[in-house]
Amino acid sequence: KMNRLNALAAKQHQARTVGTCHGLLKQELTFRSRLYGGLAGWKLDRTVCVSHALAKQYCQAYFVPSSRVTTIPNAYDPARLRVVTDEERANFRYLHSISTSDSIIVAIGNIAPVKGYGELIEAIGIVVADKPELSPRLLIAGAMREPETTHLRELASDYEITDRVVFLGEFRDISLLFSVAS
Repeated sequence: KMNRLNALAAKQHQARTVGTCHGLLKQELTFRSRLYGGLAGWKLDRTVCVSHALAKQYCQAYFVPSSRVTTIPNAYDPARLRVVTDEERANFRYLHSISTSDSIIVAIGNIAPVKGYGELIEAIGIVVADKPELSPRLLIAGAMREPETTHLRELASDYEITDRVVFLGEFRDISLLFSVAS
């Protein structure tokens, strides 16, 4: 919707336009959204996608030529990480009931099907069933969106690993998460 409005407003003000695409959800790809999204894609000077795979999906979904799409990877700059103290790590583990022997897997991003959290929970469920001594813990940091969050909690329950999956919600201290990750 923002890209469509951007394209229309820029034309009115004779400005160059850039749109963005951070993800495509299948349930949102209706005939109407493809029509308007495609029109916006053609009206925009350029659309920026956060991965090469997404750029390909965007071009296919909206019938926009790849020459009108640029990829700028969506990643965290390691140079922005701060040094985390042992005390901070210990406090974090204590707050979330995480043993020092637990292997910690960190996943950061908005809770949406396209992110693959369901597959990650399934994988941990399989590992725990096969090798419980590995003791993996999954920390998910990101905006909690429904109904996906409820679905993920139910999936963790189905695999009997609710104690191994921690939903942190929006968590700004990325340095701390990276420092506790195995």
